[in-house]
Amino acid sequence: MRKILIQILLLSLTFSLNSQEHPDLGLNGTVTWIDDTHIRVEYDWSNNNQLLDWTTTSGSSLVRGNGAVIINNGTVPVRAM
Repeated sequence: MRKILIQILLLSLTFSLNSQEHPDLGLNGTVTWIDDTHIRVEYDWSNNNQLLDWTTTSGSSLVRGNGAVIINNGTVPVRAM
């Protein structure tokens, strides 16, 4: 009986520890969890997939180049967002 209780305790401990892992958010940048509800996402603009995480406003587009992103129909190079 004692062995069964210990196994149940270890199994429940394993499940509770695994549930504390953070989910994969599907972002193309490097995700750092600050706490359970806040993240920081860093982009190095090394590939075009990173642009998929952003939605542009009507008439604008994002173009990657030289470690920055240029907003077409705008004039600001984006190094951080």
